[in-house]
Amino acid sequence: MRSESGSGSARLLAWILLSISTYGFDLICLTALMPTIRDDLGGDELYGAVFSVFMLGSVVSLVVAGHLSDRLGPVYPGAIAPALLAGGLLGVAVAPNMEMVVAARALSGLGGGGILSTAYVVAGRGFPPERRARLFAIIGSGWTIPSLIGPWAADAVEAAWGWQWMFVLLAPCALLAALLAVPILSGLARPETHPGPLRNVGPAVLLAVSASLVLLGSGDSADLLGGWRYLLLAPCTVVGFVALRRLVPDGTLTARAGLPSAVAVRGLLAMAFMTTNSFLPLALVEFLDASVAGAGIILTVAAIAWTVGAFLQAHLSRAWTPRGTARLGLCLVCAGIVASAFVIPSGLSILVAYGTWALGSTGMGLTYNTLSVYALDVAPAGGEGRTAASLQLADPIGAAVGTGIGGAVVATSVGFVGLWVMMAAVTVVGFAAATGLEAQRP
Repeated sequence: MRSESGSGSARLLAWILLSISTYGFDLICLTALMPTIRDDLGGDELYGAVFSVFMLGSVVSLVVAGHLSDRLGPVYPGAIAPALLAGGLLGVAVAPNMEMVVAARALSGLGGGGILSTAYVVAGRGFPPERRARLFAIIGSGWTIPSLIGPWAADAVEAAWGWQWMFVLLAPCALLAALLAVPILSGLARPETHPGPLRNVGPAVLLAVSASLVLLGSGDSADLLGGWRYLLLAPCTVVGFVALRRLVPDGTLTARAGLPSAVAVRGLLAMAFMTTNSFLPLALVEFLDASVAGAGIILTVAAIAWTVGAFLQAHLSRAWTPRGTARLGLCLVCAGIVASAFVIPSGLSILVAYGTWALGSTGMGLTYNTLSVYALDVAPAGGEGRTAASLQLADPIGAAVGTGIGGAVVATSVGFVGLWVMMAAVTVVGFAAATGLEAQRP
């Protein structure tokens, strides 16, 4: 393996930023438009499922893309993943009902997970270790443009032509990333070590399917399964748990020191932050009667603050331990969730809500990048893909479980406040799980 330099590094970074930016536009615009899509297509019981299936689709593609990157190089998943994202975007655009939106988001999830895994591998193989902390901060800025103009663009396109056209306009960007992957990523050499057989696809599929059935059977959408849900819940939970243990490093469920601790914290962080972030636009519409743009701006604030936290991590990493920076970030995320729980239902200005979530999002950038750099530092040579898959599997799993539960909780009498209390408690568990982060510090 080798690191690229000069124009080669610039081309790699350009591909990463194009892919991540398109992925960012997809997530931000979809989240901002979901209250409108719900009003147009109905299917309130599937609101959380739209986010959950995207994350569960990512579970499968993270495993496949990481393994293919280790075996054949990143060019194949780098070309296929954006193409799948494009297909999902077009599927949402033509969806006649919420069930079709859910199916299209599952396809987008397959593409999105592959993009993240491939970008992570390209960062590990195409750039030297001393540049990685700043590199991840720059990659984080790939969310900046989608965050700044995504909600405004979604609002303008929805008002002029309808929300469907937002997804039609994004599809060519994803296709361009797919086409450019071949000439840009083919220069990265294959790893010298053999990754072994592809054994994790089966567990990944089982986890995605079983988790989907559990979420459908336990939430407001339970009627979709009828009486079968009572027979499916217990065995699907057991199958999902067994599959999860196969996909993450040994010791993850107990937050054992080293990479298992990083994976555990990452999953808990994703559950708390991404669940809260997904439901905030809906909360702003419900409590403050916000417009599409007004509700979506909170996603802009979140992504900008995330980028600030990422650059802060690059600065603190010179003096702070991974445990210290991760715990500081978790405290900020918890504070942002708790503050939002008080501010939004109280009817205060929406500007105050933006500020409280900026605090939590800064903590997200700080902790997320700490875990990313730490995991690459402890990854074995030639195993960056497996490490990327293990670490990033925690994101969609945590977010899928959180959004699935969130849809059910919000529909109950405890509503949004109950959801925020649960997610704040998750950050406390993450704080405890961060104990093992520096046991294998390089």
